[in-house]
Amino acid sequence: MKTKILLLFLLFPLSVLYSQTVVYDFSSGEFINKDLKVKRGKPVSLKIQSINPFFYEILIKSEDKEISYQNTDVEAAKKTLDEIQQNNYYKMQDSFVFEESYVSLLSPGKSSNSNPEIVNLQKKYFKLDSLDLKIKQFENERNNLAEKLKMNESLRDENYEKNKNSLQNEIGNKNNDIYASNQKALKIQYEIKQLVGKSTDADVLRENINKRINKLNIAYNNYIDISREFIKLNQNYNNYIDKVISPELSHAMYLSIINNQENNALYKKCQKDNDNKDCELLKGKRVPIETTFFLTKENIDYAYGVFKVYPKLYQEIITNVNDFISFLNYDNLNYSSENDVLRSALTKDVERIQKSIKITDDVIQKINLSKKLNEVEILDRLLREPQTYEYVSAPIQGEEDYLEFNVVIKSKRNLSNTYHINNDKSFRYFEYITGGIRFDFSVGTVFDFGTIDKKYTLDSSNQIQRLDNNKYNPTIAGIFHASFRNSTDFAWGVSLGASFTTGLSFNSIFPGVSLLMGKRNKIILTAGPSFRMVDELKANYQEGMQLNNSLADEDLLTRNFKIGGFVGLSYNLTPKQKDTLKIK
Repeated sequence: MKTKILLLFLLFPLSVLYSQTVVYDFSSGEFINKDLKVKRGKPVSLKIQSINPFFYEILIKSEDKEISYQNTDVEAAKKTLDEIQQNNYYKMQDSFVFEESYVSLLSPGKSSNSNPEIVNLQKKYFKLDSLDLKIKQFENERNNLAEKLKMNESLRDENYEKNKNSLQNEIGNKNNDIYASNQKALKIQYEIKQLVGKSTDADVLRENINKRINKLNIAYNNYIDISREFIKLNQNYNNYIDKVISPELSHAMYLSIINNQENNALYKKCQKDNDNKDCELLKGKRVPIETTFFLTKENIDYAYGVFKVYPKLYQEIITNVNDFISFLNYDNLNYSSENDVLRSALTKDVERIQKSIKITDDVIQKINLSKKLNEVEILDRLLREPQTYEYVSAPIQGEEDYLEFNVVIKSKRNLSNTYHINNDKSFRYFEYITGGIRFDFSVGTVFDFGTIDKKYTLDSSNQIQRLDNNKYNPTIAGIFHASFRNSTDFAWGVSLGASFTTGLSFNSIFPGVSLLMGKRNKIILTAGPSFRMVDELKANYQEGMQLNNSLADEDLLTRNFKIGGFVGLSYNLTPKQKDTLKIK
């Protein structure tokens, strides 16, 4: 999972390698490539550089056709990494103190060193302790052999079968040694029980109780020590998180943290061994103190070791507590007439130990060290790569008149109680697209000349007279325009318009050439020939002719097709569109 998330963050920028990229530098607050020309149909991404994505939440809303599928894996990785900061970030209170509650030893008798029964009992306990150490040694050796067997399984070289059989035989021998040692230990425990059960000497009984108490206290002390290491590792984890989840963190700063830590480690070695030739590098050099813990393999291996040992020591103390409680409840102490008082005092001590173990284990479980170690390794690998400090949006497939990125960058943490400067930002990137054909529809006034109506009538003496003498015919027309997209305020195009009478009957056609002025809200100047059906005097009549009889005006006229010219001024109703029209 760690490797997958790392690859997602490193490989995603390659998906937009052959696309255009708008670069915004977060540290300076400026766009790097201001002269970028966006072409239609070519993907465009917005890259924010010099930013710590674990501290800031980056929201980018695009105003064009987004290729969202390319960003799916990155968003999933981002969500997973956000959990590193949000989940299981358990901080111990500085005031937390382990409630250490050891069981008090009984005061030894006066003749403990010379009493043969006590000496015999001590020898048996010494043998029992030696066997316990030997059993642990055998178990460690068996576990190491099991690790080698697992490694052999992964390698599977030409010696695989031979090594496998050899390791399995050795593991079998170690299991036999463990079994034999356990049998010896059980025998000695039985002998101790027999010795104590038959003895009437109070000093012998006291010595037996103290041996049990001492074994319990040692197990409890080991458990407390490993728990303290857990707390220390958790505090180091929190220290590491606080360092990297900060607005100031950059790639160079993170590398300096690693370098400073290496220098700190070298400085400590040089204090012990001044003859190390590498110590010459530190002479006269001020080495910043670096307390971050998890950045070296040795420290991470140690932390994993603590994690693996804890369950064993926890189980050991639980077993010892249960054995001691069983001893108190079911064995006859036969210590003195104050047997009940002694049993009560020992029980209270053990109960305090049980309470301490429960409180401590609750803290350990909340820390969830295994997951934290995993997360630290993920963060460390990511933060070593310069690409991590860049955020690349999903590409936009530029198909419309312009593309737009609306960006909101805000802190994931509350800065009210910190020394960090609030550097939250919101801004917009806007650029017009070039290339491709744009279609517009506009409405405006057209001045038509050469294709005007000629109306005639008969006066009182039946003489043909013209009613008007207009040279131009203004009309309202709707015009379609086709032009090539560009990022300037002017574009040339071809047009085709038409006008209608007040009765919505067809009037004129206006093909021509247009000059589109503006970017969004365009004013369009159009000119060209006009085609129109107009009224004219019939061929057998002439203006000023005297007629013998009276005719209606429409009987004097005929409709003919005329070609003239026009000039129009219109306003487009399609401020933003793809290849198809979207009239607003």
